Amino acid sequence: MDIHYEMKEFLQTADETTDFDIAAEKTFYVLKELAAGHEDRVDGREILKALPVDAIRRGELNALTKESIYVNVRGEYFPDLIEENGIYLASEKLVDYLKTKIALRDIQYNMVILGSEDGKRPEMYYLLIPDELDCAVKDSARYNKQGALEFMEIDEAGTSVLPLFKVKGFPHLIITTKVNRIAFTGVECVRIENYFHYETERDRLYRERMSGKRLQERIDAYERMADATDDTNYKFTLRRLLNRESLRIEIRKGLESIFVALQGQTSTMEALPDGLPSDRLMVLFWSRENGWFQLMTDGDGYFDGNSFMIDSLEPVQSYITQLPENLAKAAGEVYGETILQLACTESQCLDKHPELLNGKSFRLYMQEESSQSMNPPLIYDYKGPLQCQGEMAVDLYGKSFGGADLQEFDFSGKPLSGLKIEGSDLRRAKFVNCVLNGVEFINCDLSGADFTKSSLWKAKFNGCLLERTIFDGADLQQAEFGDSFLMNCSFIQSNLTAAHFSGHILTDCLFHKADMGDARFEIADALLDNAFRLCNLQKAKFTGKAEETEITGCEFRNCDLTEAHFEVSRIVDSIFLKSKLNMADFSGCESISDCDFRWSSFFRASIEGVWLESCDFSLGNLSQLKKMSEAIFCDNNFFKANLSGYDFGTTGSRCPNMLMEANLSYARLDGVDLSGCEVIRADFSGAYLKDTVFLSRQLEDIKLTLPQRGEIRVIRESTVEEGAGLKKDLTTESTESSTPA
Repeated sequence: MDIHYEMKEFLQTADETTDFDIAAEKTFYVLKELAAGHEDRVDGREILKALPVDAIRRGELNALTKESIYVNVRGEYFPDLIEENGIYLASEKLVDYLKTKIALRDIQYNMVILGSEDGKRPEMYYLLIPDELDCAVKDSARYNKQGALEFMEIDEAGTSVLPLFKVKGFPHLIITTKVNRIAFTGVECVRIENYFHYETERDRLYRERMSGKRLQERIDAYERMADATDDTNYKFTLRRLLNRESLRIEIRKGLESIFVALQGQTSTMEALPDGLPSDRLMVLFWSRENGWFQLMTDGDGYFDGNSFMIDSLEPVQSYITQLPENLAKAAGEVYGETILQLACTESQCLDKHPELLNGKSFRLYMQEESSQSMNPPLIYDYKGPLQCQGEMAVDLYGKSFGGADLQEFDFSGKPLSGLKIEGSDLRRAKFVNCVLNGVEFINCDLSGADFTKSSLWKAKFNGCLLERTIFDGADLQQAEFGDSFLMNCSFIQSNLTAAHFSGHILTDCLFHKADMGDARFEIADALLDNAFRLCNLQKAKFTGKAEETEITGCEFRNCDLTEAHFEVSRIVDSIFLKSKLNMADFSGCESISDCDFRWSSFFRASIEGVWLESCDFSLGNLSQLKKMSEAIFCDNNFFKANLSGYDFGTTGSRCPNMLMEANLSYARLDGVDLSGCEVIRADFSGAYLKDTVFLSRQLEDIKLTLPQRGEIRVIRESTVEEGAGLKKDLTTESTESSTPA
């Protein structure tokens, strides 16, 4: 595979923050249809009527074949993944992509053709029926009142080698690779730990653990079972072996031997390189069998000591293995929870050594080596003085955050209007449901920050790093993004009315069902690989400051671009599928090439002076352009396009355009050479054809009136072998001698 393709694929799938490596070898993702835009997509009820849904749900698949099924549907928006009551349809494009990423196995059944626009628009999908596995870790599964899984962890061993499957009780697909959200429409692919908010769950369990609630529940359960045996030894032997005071001292000394031993030396947390997960957290693995504790690989190289042993734990495990089966399980839970609870309380000794962390927030997790869990328990959550002050404060107005380390600072729900934050590290900071009107971020690192549903009216981001930053549902009216780096950002259902993007980089960002009326994009070099889907872009402006600026690889699918203005050198390899381009102005562009304008409308749009090459205008309507002349078409596809009344001029059409079934009624084609075009069943009713050049064979597939036939020029093809190849020689003949009767 080409190295550049691999790098591009990596960048376009790097849209989530990864906390840390876990014991599980596989990474699992939830693959689902994006909720935003669901109400706009094709009606799935018609799909269900055409499929044997009950048989599929019962697993009776013998009757299914690979034969195509045609379904007439209402709607204009076709996502690449359709979920409808447990039935999954994936577009042909998505299936081909998955085959390059994973061993898809034989889960594809019927090809389902969804037809809309009175059958003029067929979209190809595959019916996917994945294996359903009962592989949720039992103790992790949590169900809602309807019996659906609302939280789970996956038992890796129970997934076998399947790269795509369905978990019993969970409505969405599970996949072991990240699907590129920019390349596919209406698809969401989220790491399972982010989808189920594992960090929030860890925080909840941490609070219960610190209070002793979880340990007491497990002790009570075990002792009730022990009392039922009438053997008091079961209860008191476990208590004696799990000597809490002794274990407390050993765990504290062990933690200090790793973290505190380096006090004052250079190889402290402060010296860790940027970008490592270890700059904010560490994972400590422990073995229940022999009481061995060791830091994860990413952290152990930065400490002189990276492990410790608690010898008194081995007899505990040995005793538990000798208990009756039902008691052994309950005793094991007491054992594990005792270690975790003591680790939580004793790690607080690190609070006395803030110089180790230089005031940075720091989280320590502890995972049992044999655990199936992908969600290791939190045992230490250190917050620097600034973060503690900020979280306790009700109003942060007037506080200074300039140049501060605010990684993972949680501003959620706080009023922050009018603040000015300059030169701060705000990676993974949370601004959920915040009021940030008029706030100004200057030269800040906001990578992975979350502004979901926040109010950012007239906010300014100047010279900031915004990578994987989330603005879903945010109010960004009149916000300014000046000279900032925006990559893999998410603007799902955001309000960006009159927002201003200027300079630097905007790439691989997702704008889905966003309101972007009057938005301005001042492009310094290129607007690259961004997806605008179902967006309102009325009166939006895309302009370039430099002479050579372009829009490349962008997608404007199902967008309203009414009165939008494009003034860039080139628009290349971009998609305007099913978009409203009414009164849009492209006259400021030199060329538009390799773009998809299928099913788009161009009422009063301007393409004056533009070179249009290798574009697809199939089923588009260009009959009411603002100026019906002075655009140059070369090698475009006008299949069933409406070009009624268009004035091609003498240079308006360059070979070889595809004019199959195109509507050219009343078009002005005087003197235009159509001999290199594919002219099949085109409509020339009322067209002006004086001195228009046709091939003789083209006339077999079109209907012309006698007056029209008297005005055209007809040439015939002859081939002359020249060297090893053939050269086409077009020889002009008189109209009278070559026109069919």
